[in-house]
Amino acid sequence: PLGMGNLDIRASTLVSSPVTVFSTVLVPLDFESWPAASQRLAIAHERAHIEGKDFYVQWLAHFHRNLFWFNPFAWWLVRRLSLLSEHISDDAATRDADERTTYARLLLSLVQRTTVSSQVVPMIRDSSVGPRIERILREPQPTARIHRSKSLLLACALLPIISAVAAVQTMGP
Repeated sequence: PLGMGNLDIRASTLVSSPVTVFSTVLVPLDFESWPAASQRLAIAHERAHIEGKDFYVQWLAHFHRNLFWFNPFAWWLVRRLSLLSEHISDDAATRDADERTTYARLLLSLVQRTTVSSQVVPMIRDSSVGPRIERILREPQPTARIHRSKSLLLACALLPIISAVAAVQTMGP
């Protein structure tokens, strides 16, 4: 619809910054009036979320937290996986940027926009923008290490669930 390759991109009144829901990118209604460079960087960021299956990873992390709400690790895991996903997506966007400062300015401009619905996770949150911009402006981080960390954390989250299911099945008739 909005001409950004093979992605399913839809304009919505529910968002003020780009967001990925399942494998669909929702953008604000005024997205087509954004500068081409800003559009390209925002879509590169969201494409990385889709390629990393971040929506599903976050869903699993939240499911894990809901099952093990009493465990501080479950709460930490949700925050950490979210941050790692943002780092990976930021790295993808900065690879497409002429200068890293261009992407940092885009993130700052998105913070100044109105807040989004609590039903979706926006590209930018006030609480994470400072550390993310500092990281973006420093030398690039090795993304491979971040991908391994994300996989390891997800495996740690799934292990108790799999163990619980196995224990219930062995206790059956």
